[in-house]
Amino acid sequence: EVEDVDQPFYLYVVDEDNILRGVVSLRAIVTSTPETPIAAITSEEVHSVRVDEDQEVAAERMRHYGVLALPVVDAD
Repeated sequence: EVEDVDQPFYLYVVDEDNILRGVVSLRAIVTSTPETPIAAITSEEVHSVRVDEDQEVAAERMRHYGVLALPVVDAD
């Protein structure tokens, strides 16, 4: 039995310096042609939480933006 078929799945995009640059849906990846650059299907509007922020901040941000996950980033 397959559950959560309609559940969106996202991958976070980082550059060569491991700086968070965006988010891309798994659906966009599998439905794009192999020649499509990731940059062409990446949304730069990505919300994150810093590693030193309280879990309450993360929970509020998730609620506010309506997301099920947030990338955790450091100061760099």
